[in-house]
Amino acid sequence: VSTQSTWHIKAFNLVSLTVSLLENVITRSLEQATQLFLNIDKGKPEDRAGYFPNACENLDKFSWTMFELNPEMNEEDIKQITTCLRSTAQLLFSNDTFTLFNNIVEGSHPLRWCLSAYSACSTVCGFFKRIFTGRKKVDPPTKLNFEYYAMPSHPDKQFPVLPLPKPELVIGKKLLKLDLEFKEGKGSQVSYLSPKDGKVRNVVDASSSWHGTVLGHNHPAANKTVQYFLDKELVNYYAQLISKVPKHQLENALVVFTKASGFDFFALTCGISETVEFSIKAALLSWFTRVAVKLNNAETSKKTNFDVLKDDSKVPHPVLLCMEHAYHGTTASLLSICSDYSSHFNQARTITEYVPIGASPEKLREIFEKYQNKELGFSVIVGFLIEPFQVEYASSPLPPESIAELQKLCREHKVPILADETRTGLYRSGEVIMSTKIGLEPDCVMFGTGLGTGLAALGAIGFRNSTYPKDKDFVFNSLNATSLNYSTWANCGLGCTLGLSVLETLTTNAAEIKAKANTFESTLKSAFDGKYTNVIEKFNVNGLLASITFKSGAVQSVLNSFQSKFEGETVPANTIIVAYLFHRHNIYVQPAHLNHNAILIQPSYLISESDIQSLVTGLELLCKELLNNTDAIIESLQ
Repeated sequence: VSTQSTWHIKAFNLVSLTVSLLENVITRSLEQATQLFLNIDKGKPEDRAGYFPNACENLDKFSWTMFELNPEMNEEDIKQITTCLRSTAQLLFSNDTFTLFNNIVEGSHPLRWCLSAYSACSTVCGFFKRIFTGRKKVDPPTKLNFEYYAMPSHPDKQFPVLPLPKPELVIGKKLLKLDLEFKEGKGSQVSYLSPKDGKVRNVVDASSSWHGTVLGHNHPAANKTVQYFLDKELVNYYAQLISKVPKHQLENALVVFTKASGFDFFALTCGISETVEFSIKAALLSWFTRVAVKLNNAETSKKTNFDVLKDDSKVPHPVLLCMEHAYHGTTASLLSICSDYSSHFNQARTITEYVPIGASPEKLREIFEKYQNKELGFSVIVGFLIEPFQVEYASSPLPPESIAELQKLCREHKVPILADETRTGLYRSGEVIMSTKIGLEPDCVMFGTGLGTGLAALGAIGFRNSTYPKDKDFVFNSLNATSLNYSTWANCGLGCTLGLSVLETLTTNAAEIKAKANTFESTLKSAFDGKYTNVIEKFNVNGLLASITFKSGAVQSVLNSFQSKFEGETVPANTIIVAYLFHRHNIYVQPAHLNHNAILIQPSYLISESDIQSLVTGLELLCKELLNNTDAIIESLQ
């Protein structure tokens, strides 16, 4: 909370007081509302609506209390919150509860603007949803479970927040005993306060925060950079017309950093999703430029009238090629190109063609021939978006012979290869980019939050001049400059300065990182490649990134033991395995989100050889428990 900004104070108080209101207003009638929903077929609409006036009366009483507690609020603020809660109460205590739940989930309800308020109401609605979906032995909550935190600027005050917006995650974390808070972190280890005995316990972090903490926790170089920036009171501001700012220094440093891979210029982004969005946007604009030039019979885009693109009868639908079961981010458009979520977030203009995992060279040729457009004289494929390793599905995308064919086809059809290296780049594989190790030469490459080593939501995307000629006749100088504008806050002084420090540290320690990646890869291969075949379906390792996919039978045994212990409750099987490794062996790995039979292992390059051996020992014991005694895995949760 910034004391220099009354807006930040007002926003924070809005959140806190709105949560307090929800806790007092909604939960007061929760028990009565529960009884009505349990007997929904018997209750009449007018009976349920009878609770609404009482709720609104409470709202009016709380309005002046809010004003007295918070002098920063004005009447408009109070009106906004009151309207928001009145709408909630009206839907909650009327015949249209499902509309309330759906509106909150879809983001159209006014409650959606406040995350903590959304969390509170989502918890209430999640409880009712469990009733509707036939869950048994449901005990109606009498009060929402708020946690209270003291802010550094207000150490004498406790502010209520809900820890998670999804009730099913709250339930799962509690059952798995993972509702914990890390206290400190250094290198490849983190510590937490054990609720059992109150002692501090250390855990080997083999997750790296989704590749965010590429330098580990509290790396001296990163901490020194942040402290220097703050002590010198440097400007955390991006001036678009001023050239000598850290933004340009970082972009130039990235060109040098990736020199061996041949990228000519970079643009900074803010986080993983925006990075991938930017690459797709650039590919689309480049393709539309080619279409406009063709339809105008022009020689260059400078002599092209782009209004022709508005004529749908002349412009075919662009096609984006993506790997099946790939995952590239959380925005609606990125989920629309993910085969596991596309039915919920489909986009009308761009067609997505999913390439099967392990597709043969013949299959790839068939796909490329399918989208060759005779009228245009070139392909309608705008790009091939690919992860060198599909992290969230724990799988390699294509065999080596198909990678070679893909490279050939993309060059022949002038289709850019968009390499999503947000989870695999920055020496994760032992090389600057993993694409190099699998024989792929991308036309653009994406780096994620590892560039800010967990301290800044930074990302970057690099281009080749051969495909995206920045200073020639390309989309950067056509259509509309703002359509491909840089991310604003990715260019902030602190983030860019930190990014420069990360690149310098990676470059200085490149030999050490490669050696550690080789040691990690060879150690895990020796322990698991071709071993424990009764329980392991597939094992992958590439540098400091490994995955283990367990056989369905072994996973089902774990789920059966879990449901037997917790009376029918269920969570993804891989989260149970993650909890077992955490509690029994002090190792923190990640579950693969698109493959509930798989876990992901991706430590920072600072992991010690002793920690690597501890990791191997824990995983070996896990395989033995999966084979002989799955009940022992569940006992670790006690």
